[in-house]
Amino acid sequence: MRRPIVISITFSFFLALTCFPVAGSPPAGVRPPSRSRDAAILPGGRIIAPQGEQVPTASGPVGLAISPSGKSLVSANMGQGSFSLTILEKTAKWEVRQLPLEKADSGNGFVFSSGIVLANEHTAFVSEGASGRVAAIDLEFGGLRRAIDLNQGQFVGSSAGNLAFDRQREILYVADRANSRIVIADARSHRLLGSFMLAGQPVSLALSADRRTLYIAGTKSVTVAAVSDTAHPVVNRVIPASEGIADIIAAENRVYAVNCNSDSILVIDPASGRIEREIPIRIPGLEQFRGIVPTALAFDEKTGWLLVAEAGINAIGVIDANAGTVLGHIPAGWHPSGILIDRGTVYVANMRGQGGREGSISIYPLPSRGELPQYTEFVMRSGGFLPAIQQPAKIPEGIRNVVLIVKGARSYDEILGDETRAANGPVVGAPKLAHLGSQGYADGEHKRLSLQQVNITPNQHAIARHWAFSDNFYANSDPFWDSAAFWEHLSGHGVSFFKY
Repeated sequence: MRRPIVISITFSFFLALTCFPVAGSPPAGVRPPSRSRDAAILPGGRIIAPQGEQVPTASGPVGLAISPSGKSLVSANMGQGSFSLTILEKTAKWEVRQLPLEKADSGNGFVFSSGIVLANEHTAFVSEGASGRVAAIDLEFGGLRRAIDLNQGQFVGSSAGNLAFDRQREILYVADRANSRIVIADARSHRLLGSFMLAGQPVSLALSADRRTLYIAGTKSVTVAAVSDTAHPVVNRVIPASEGIADIIAAENRVYAVNCNSDSILVIDPASGRIEREIPIRIPGLEQFRGIVPTALAFDEKTGWLLVAEAGINAIGVIDANAGTVLGHIPAGWHPSGILIDRGTVYVANMRGQGGREGSISIYPLPSRGELPQYTEFVMRSGGFLPAIQQPAKIPEGIRNVVLIVKGARSYDEILGDETRAANGPVVGAPKLAHLGSQGYADGEHKRLSLQQVNITPNQHAIARHWAFSDNFYANSDPFWDSAAFWEHLSGHGVSFFKY
């Protein structure tokens, strides 16, 4: 559904927050994070007001799949320590169900991936990650029908990742990242038909329209394989590419791969097997910077548009694939991580929803070209990308260095929630959440001795008490891979840093 009224209200809300912008200041000014039905202020002061209808999911949707009829949509959710599916079924409106999934017993805490496809209206194939299995889930009754185990024959320690599905032949292609190979399975019998090796880890898979060719995106290359004969697949060529490929899709005449490190789209000619062009995604006036972080792609055959999930700026980029130009941006939720377009309707998975623990799926008709300018202006203003009116204040002479300490997969309160005062004044935290604080708890997870009332992070507490620091971001914790493009950007521009 289009939301011109909501967008209009949001623009007014936004302008009220940013009457006196200052260079380098957040769009929301000094206002704290908050949420309303249509808009939210994020930690750091950016504003989001995602386009369309917002459907809540469980925490961390990272994969999307739609049924052949378009009446069932499923997201694979990878929340902190919990894994689930959100099932949407279209009747008069979207009916929503949450389906928790059991954590696979693999000896590895990270056992879920974004790999998901719908074989039909009632069956989803979902990659379990480090367990090395692909689960067949009954969407109607919520049970596990049967699992496809990649750990067969000489192969062990498999990690099931991205999936591609040949619906006509009912053949499933599975990326085994741990063993750098593609596994081919019969979706009916769940029997493995074979596999073939790759030069590096597979990240994303795309099947050609005629189902004869499989395109495999690795982090530094694209592999082209002939799969007409599933018993004897053949790797035809390996196309070198710069590091950072995150997703790949195959259209009728071109193949597109997204590079999250360079903020660009690679256009591949399937006939020659060469990269014929690279489409940069840039912010006008800030072309030297990176951080748009494109993570997923969809292609609309009718318009010839590429839709790009731009996780770094909370937007969906719209690209004219034929001209190789960026037409504009559509507002998304916090950290869009997946995108589909089906029968003119756009579906966007937002990993952090509108700023809470839940994720979300945005649903809306594909906008017309004439609507893109107003959406683009909102994305630019809400992200703080337009020139500021006033000059920035001078940095105080007492500040010589700014140290950014990133703790992967941990929030502020988990570690420093028990602090009441830092060197620069009082702070506000939630002591009950500080299980990694001065009186913390180390969970042995039934594998080793658990410890209670111990000082888990003495060094970080000492730093907080000795120097100035930001007291509370109200932010969800981040996994390390969530900010990988940021570090690549710093390194590429000669900014020194220590990374442990």
